[in-house]
Amino acid sequence: MRKYLALVLILFVLLCALKTADSSSKKLYGFCYGPFRDGQNPGGVYPTRDQIKEDLWLLKKYTRRIRTYSVEKVLGKIPKLAKKAKLKCYAGAWIDGDPHWNKREIRRLIATSENAHALVVGNEVLLRETLPESDLISLIRKVRRRTNLPVGYADTWDEWLNHPKVAVEVDFLLVNIHPYWGGLPVENAAQDVNKIWSEAYDTYSRNGGKPVLIGETGWPSRGEVEGDAVPSRANQCKFLRRFYKSASQNSIPYFYFEAFDEKWKRTETGTEVEAHWGLFRSNRTWKPCVKRFFD
Repeated sequence: MRKYLALVLILFVLLCALKTADSSSKKLYGFCYGPFRDGQNPGGVYPTRDQIKEDLWLLKKYTRRIRTYSVEKVLGKIPKLAKKAKLKCYAGAWIDGDPHWNKREIRRLIATSENAHALVVGNEVLLRETLPESDLISLIRKVRRRTNLPVGYADTWDEWLNHPKVAVEVDFLLVNIHPYWGGLPVENAAQDVNKIWSEAYDTYSRNGGKPVLIGETGWPSRGEVEGDAVPSRANQCKFLRRFYKSASQNSIPYFYFEAFDEKWKRTETGTEVEAHWGLFRSNRTWKPCVKRFFD
């Protein structure tokens, strides 16, 4: 009998250890996911299918959802790979000023609908003045006609306020909220995100309206100072802890920006800060204080 009990105890300990190794006690609602590793970039070298699969099986320990930004080439395989990893994928199409590109990208986005959880037609198209509102609405309508999935769009809160017609066309709103770019000190950052999301929720979601999710929010671990916003690993972790607590207490759905550092953005933008928003380094290792947050 004692041997039997000892065996049961050993099995219980092993199962607990396996569960601990496979998941975290904390899970973020969602991650913004860019798969490009060192030496890779859009329009150049793309990640392999196996590299993306490795990323997704890592991220599933810490979230149940990912948001992507394009479905070009191997990126179009992410929704299917995410589904196999039991992750809900909000698959995004990258929309720019080239109508031929947009036509192909929308066609690719529609093709992913079998495996995606939801579709996102563009990110900050209005903020960047890439397309006029009417053209963006036409693309959103096309995707909604051709799929049965919820269709959304992502932009800053100011742009949503300036373009209420776009809100009419989507099934859900993704509001990008970055207190860093507003030059706010990290001490006020999580509070500011909560305030802006609450305004968006009151405008579009309260009383049976459309779902409002935070499309992006985060804090960089390195780079240029923006007003009173100072990038550092300590400040990144401070924002993460405070935002996570606030979002959990207020049941705020969000995609944290972002999963991995992406060095190609430094070259494209000419700024150091764009390469350092990830909670993981670009080599897929945790930044130290972030690891402590999830332990």
